[in-house]
Amino acid sequence: MMKRAVKPWYRSYRLWMFSCLALSLLLLLLLMTAFMNGRESNKKPVLETIAIVNGIEIEKNRLYDLLMDTGGKQALEKVIVDELIAQEAGKLKITITEEDIDRQLDILKREYDSPEEYRAKLAEDGFTDRSMRTQIRSQLLLRRLLSDKTDVTEADVRNYYDQNKALWSEPEAIRVSHILVQSKEQAEEISAKLKKGEDFAKLAVQFSLDPGAKSNGGDLGFIERGFLEQSLEDAAFALQPGEQAHIAESSQGFHILAVTERQEAAAAAFNEREEQIRNELMDSEIYDLIGPWLEELRAKASIELMQVQ
Repeated sequence: MMKRAVKPWYRSYRLWMFSCLALSLLLLLLLMTAFMNGRESNKKPVLETIAIVNGIEIEKNRLYDLLMDTGGKQALEKVIVDELIAQEAGKLKITITEEDIDRQLDILKREYDSPEEYRAKLAEDGFTDRSMRTQIRSQLLLRRLLSDKTDVTEADVRNYYDQNKALWSEPEAIRVSHILVQSKEQAEEISAKLKKGEDFAKLAVQFSLDPGAKSNGGDLGFIERGFLEQSLEDAAFALQPGEQAHIAESSQGFHILAVTERQEAAAAAFNEREEQIRNELMDSEIYDLIGPWLEELRAKASIELMQVQ
């Protein structure tokens, strides 16, 4: 089978997502260590019935114990640290607005062809729209709380851009369709039909042996160099938009090729990526700073754990 084509997407997304996930993991590790340092109250829980099963009362505390035993302690710890961070942000009058989150989302979405493509990528990485907005809010809040402790210079941003230009560039790509058959004779017959004006997509549905592309009328989507066998790549990239009926051979058989769109290679200007690069470099430094900073916050805080075993 041929490799499925993938539209080039925002390379910085993975770096940003890694930063979010890394910070979350670090928070969890710190919380698990710090949890035992809290002071547990001796207050007895108030028993409350939440269900009756065949005349037997199920007390609220039973549900609470189950939840605590199945991840509740980690959730409680996360809530405690979130509250410490929120209180610190309140002291400094730092707020994250919905517009701030929308702006960051726009940066992430701008390389996608559609909202559906963006959501598919989100789901692949285990996020929903809501959880992504929550993650972005936490990331932006930590960035603003700790930005004055970072030391990212204009020279750092420029050097990073110069050393990683491939990250900010869009490679040459073509949107190509194909019809795969086993013999050159059949390929020539289909090519002749195309030259007479028959519809490429209909012929692909009728004759192509590639089931994935066949269902799309032969469309493989946008393809960069390196996605196809060399013989196919050379033939496809030699075509101009609108050209079709070109025959090329591969290890799979014979392909009738058509190119509908071409995307020329383009490098993003420095000013288009400057803010994103600066934020990524800051986030990298924040990752190293957040541990000691949280430990300091917790040491100064008064935390009383209620009914936790």
